[in-house]
Amino acid sequence: MDELIKAIVAEYGADKTAASDLRALTPGGLWADDAPQQATGTYIILTMLGDAISHIMGSGAGHPYTTDGRVQFSICDPSSMLAAALAKPKLIALYEDNILTLDNHTVLYARRATNGLPIRDPDGEGCSIAIEFRYVLGNK
Repeated sequence: MDELIKAIVAEYGADKTAASDLRALTPGGLWADDAPQQATGTYIILTMLGDAISHIMGSGAGHPYTTDGRVQFSICDPSSMLAAALAKPKLIALYEDNILTLDNHTVLYARRATNGLPIRDPDGEGCSIAIEFRYVLGNK
């Protein structure tokens, strides 16, 4: 699933309207696992949830297989729930049903598994919205 994470990051930086719309609303960037302490503005943390599950149909080389995994996108803002909420539909527009470019796999399925409710930071004004996506990859 490392290949999937790389493709998600590449898509965020792509020269597409949906990607630039999301980047405009998340000036703090997209980070894998943790955002740096100095991250400012709205940003996204990308986390692989658990281990991917692989399914092989048949035995031996050349048989079809799939890999099924979940990725969490956490849209975070240190001071504004509204800013995080405005980025949510742009993130969905960029990643849901998007056939990402992968070297060794084909994206068969890319859909939200949760709708992402806002959670306010109990220690401040910030909030985060965690949206899970389910990805199913197949061999090429």
